[in-house]
Amino acid sequence: MYLSLQHTFLAVLLLLLNSITAFSKNSIPTETIRMRQLTVDNGLSQGFVYNGLQDKDGFIWLATMDGLNRYDGYNFTVYKHVPENPYSIPENGINCIAEDERGNFWIGTVSKGLYLMDKTKERFYPVPIASAFNKNNNYNITSIHCRKNLLFLKTAAGMIIVNTGQLTTANYNLQGFEQQFRVLQSIPSISAFEDISISPGNAFINQSFNNLQVFTQRKPYFEWEEKTLTAIDFGFNSIDVATKFLLLDSINSLLIFHEKNLYLYNLTSRTIVWQQKIDCNDIYKFTSLGNKVYACGYVKNTGNVLFELDVNSKTIKQYHPENDVRVLTPMFRDRTGIIWIRTDAAGLCLFDHKRQAFKTNSYLGRNVIGTKKMIFTRKEETGIFEFLPQNRNFKKILSAEVFKTEKDESLFDFIDHQNRFWRVDPTANPLNSLLSYDTAARQLIRYDFGFKYILILFEDQEKKLWVIHRGGSDLLDIYASRLNKSYTTIERTYHLPVKQVNTDGRFLMGQWEDAKRALWLATDVGLFSLDPSQPDDNKAWRHWKNIPGNNSSLSDNKIISLCPDPLEPQKFLWLGTRGSGLNRFEMATGNVIRFTEKDGLANNVAYDIIPDEPGHLWISTNMGLSCFSLPSKAFPKGHFRNFTEEDGIAGNEFNGLTGKQLNAGELLFHGVKGSTWFNPAEVLQQQDTVPVHFISLSVNNKTLPWQNDSSVINGNISYCKKITLTHDQNIFSIFFSSMDFRNEKGKLYSWKLEGFDKTWTEPSHQHEVTYTNLSPGTYTFRVKASNADGIWNENGNSIQIVIIPAWYQTWLFRLAILLLVIGGAYSFYRYRLRQAIKLQEIRNNIASDLHDEIGSTLSSISISSTVIRKKIDKDSPEVNNLLSHISTNTDNMMEIMSDIVWAVNTKNDRFENVVNRMRAFAIEILEPAGITLNMHVSSRLDNFTLNMQQRKNLYLVFKEAINNIAKYAGCKNVWVEIAIRLNRISLKIKDDGEGFSVADATNARTFQPGGNGLNNLQKRAKELNGKITINSAIGRGTEIILEFPV
Repeated sequence: MYLSLQHTFLAVLLLLLNSITAFSKNSIPTETIRMRQLTVDNGLSQGFVYNGLQDKDGFIWLATMDGLNRYDGYNFTVYKHVPENPYSIPENGINCIAEDERGNFWIGTVSKGLYLMDKTKERFYPVPIASAFNKNNNYNITSIHCRKNLLFLKTAAGMIIVNTGQLTTANYNLQGFEQQFRVLQSIPSISAFEDISISPGNAFINQSFNNLQVFTQRKPYFEWEEKTLTAIDFGFNSIDVATKFLLLDSINSLLIFHEKNLYLYNLTSRTIVWQQKIDCNDIYKFTSLGNKVYACGYVKNTGNVLFELDVNSKTIKQYHPENDVRVLTPMFRDRTGIIWIRTDAAGLCLFDHKRQAFKTNSYLGRNVIGTKKMIFTRKEETGIFEFLPQNRNFKKILSAEVFKTEKDESLFDFIDHQNRFWRVDPTANPLNSLLSYDTAARQLIRYDFGFKYILILFEDQEKKLWVIHRGGSDLLDIYASRLNKSYTTIERTYHLPVKQVNTDGRFLMGQWEDAKRALWLATDVGLFSLDPSQPDDNKAWRHWKNIPGNNSSLSDNKIISLCPDPLEPQKFLWLGTRGSGLNRFEMATGNVIRFTEKDGLANNVAYDIIPDEPGHLWISTNMGLSCFSLPSKAFPKGHFRNFTEEDGIAGNEFNGLTGKQLNAGELLFHGVKGSTWFNPAEVLQQQDTVPVHFISLSVNNKTLPWQNDSSVINGNISYCKKITLTHDQNIFSIFFSSMDFRNEKGKLYSWKLEGFDKTWTEPSHQHEVTYTNLSPGTYTFRVKASNADGIWNENGNSIQIVIIPAWYQTWLFRLAILLLVIGGAYSFYRYRLRQAIKLQEIRNNIASDLHDEIGSTLSSISISSTVIRKKIDKDSPEVNNLLSHISTNTDNMMEIMSDIVWAVNTKNDRFENVVNRMRAFAIEILEPAGITLNMHVSSRLDNFTLNMQQRKNLYLVFKEAINNIAKYAGCKNVWVEIAIRLNRISLKIKDDGEGFSVADATNARTFQPGGNGLNNLQKRAKELNGKITINSAIGRGTEIILEFPV
């Protein structure tokens, strides 16, 4: 609807007034930023991206003319048309994509119309919208916007507004599609090639030549009312393609770009309420993201820029990509705050606001010590400068000429509490003089205190200056001298108890004064403390260094940084080393707790340690910047967060002795690539947790295409809950990813296979895991991940893994095998039992035969020799003696044979039978000699059994002992005790006879005259794996002890 002439005049008048009051002539400052890029080199199918979004699961989807791309944080998956697959994407040319509130994923193609994607099955379904017009030219879908159940489709034939109802991929039915998918309104007047802007309130605008159409929804009906605005309404001469509009219905306004100006036009008052000039001939498109609006354009003398407008504060920021890539359109902001920007055929640029928390510049110069300002000496220009971060300019505060030296080189520059600049005179050789410039009096003073070689200066709490210098005949002795407050005399010099090893360094790398006024010095030969009140230098110094093998000592002697603990400064010091990590030093005990790369430190070279106000420690290294949170309930061992170039710092490699805390609480560090300063609170702002998803599955070292074999997984693994593997699929790998796209190196993962792993793995950057040769069964694989801020999603993700056993691994097969084994074992047992019974019968028969045959023969010989001896002449003593000897030996042989037969007989295995035979023999031998037998046997041996060898040797030892007692002991009593202790049988035989000298008997290799000797007893004890002991003395009787295991 056109405005009246009065309204037109009023609009022009207000425009002029606003031009006077609201127009800002100030140029917008440009901040050069580093944006991460994703290009075809990273796997993107085409450099020119038409549209993109982040879905509800966290994946990034991108539309190109060469297929649909899904990005998981590490890799791109590209969906393209496959002629032989009816469910593949219909063509590679994709204009636009959108996801509605129910998770339906809509795809607008170049010539095939609208499609609905089932992400779980990776299928694409056609959506028939041709009936919306009686034409066939609506198959080019140029844009899709979702608002609740509504789809706003822009096609070659105009706008189509449809209600999707309850449609999902789960209830998709092509035949009944029209009942679920209702066309509410078609607006042919909307141009297909001019973009539309749709607000959250379902209002939208359409720009055509020289006018603007505004459509508002009539509630509660799905109908839209159209109003038309022309160039006159805005006070413009004309509206052309360079004019851009954005509907902001939250404030009932239009944002307009027209002829290098931004305007806010209020639709109610029909007036321009704000205007800002920007030095840009054309912007490409507005994108509203929250309360900020973004657009890209080209600014003369600057290059390609990204504009950011805060709608509430009406402030504009202007960012210039470091590599001047041509950015076109900000598409969306992901969950971590990254804005994804499409470019002119250069892929994607990722704009992370959080990276802007780090301010960087090329190398500022050498840091001036003793001030919280950013004061440096520069290589480009002699003198001393202060860097002003607000406009990134240098302000010269001291010219090099004031030092009256030809060259502006010094080991250091120092500012004292009176704002005096100190430096070693670089013209002196050796460096033995100090120069001081008083900025108030504008006076240069030279000091020469007789130092031979000055290393560094610092001030103590009393504002007295200390000079660390070298001396001695070899210039390797180290001294610390304290000057008076007027710098006229040396109050005292302390001689350190070491020599300097590295003459190229400063020796002193850091110092701190505690509450007791003790000085703590970090050096390249260890840690020192100095008590200045001690009159004796030897007692004034204490020295700590690395002790090899002692993990509670310093990890390295080369200490390059020192910082008191932010929470307990009188108890702990933090020490950085050159290659051995970070040390927490307990001042009272000297004990150290070490932290290295294994604990999360970015690198083991810890250059500077600077605390921030909340108490975090910031450590510069060779591999980035580490922030250490002190031990707490959440992190009992403390917690490291690391920042690299990916996060926005100037470079990963830093320099030592350059870090400092600035006045505003910001921290400053210098590195090889430049300087980085930041507000820690801004850097440490934490994002919410992000989901972690399974990305792909590899079986037997091959990526599994589930479409070809759905027996393992029945869809895209990102949406599956179960993996089923056969016994021969015994090697599988699972790949996963955290949906944080800020910094790959900042993401950590931990996993556990329930049923196999006992504990969670240690956090690492590894985003894949491989298992081999798992036993058949059901497992649950769980993974959790942290975002780039170190915040863990403890819920993580899980998937069930079922390994199907082979037929020979089933429980039925195993039961059958078990029954066969049991049956076989029982049969074998029965067989062995029968064999054992047969063997016993054979042994008993042999014993019986030996006893009968040999015994009868020997008995016959004995009787015959006795008869012969009676008949022979008594006067033939030689023959008589011979026959007597034959008779005796025959009797002995009969007795031995009886013992052997007794030992062989299995009926005598029980210990009770052994004891009965021993008792019977003892009574038979001892009673005729008038010796009383006292025998005691432990009841624990009643049911005990001995094998044949044990029975034989035990009995023969007993028999030998009893025979010798009866013949030679001259005793009246014998005590026999048999017991068992700790699986050892003990036989003790004791008499009260005459006794004998054990030493003489041992030397004679005999036990008693006429006996078998000690050798026989020891031999039988050895066969029993036992030990025999003989205790005897003349007049005190004899004791024999046999012990052997059973």
